Amino acid sequence: MKKLIIFLVLLLTCQSANAGQYTSTLDKIENSLFGFTYSNESETARVNRIEENVYGKSSTAQMPNRIAKLKK
Repeated sequence: MKKLIIFLVLLLTCQSANAGQYTSTLDKIENSLFGFTYSNESETARVNRIEENVYGKSSTAQMPNRIAKLKK
């Protein structure tokens, strides 16, 4: 039982560490484009909105590639 609890704590810690990986970058891009941020939405929704605004459609590429392209 102790091992299960430790495993669950580690799993939740890793998930929360990965959540919001691109938040800072998305905040900067959204502030530049819109003058405000959509910080209450998922990163995927935010990237989709930015791509649709910038390119006219959203991409299906991996998130790191999408962010790198938007940063250019």
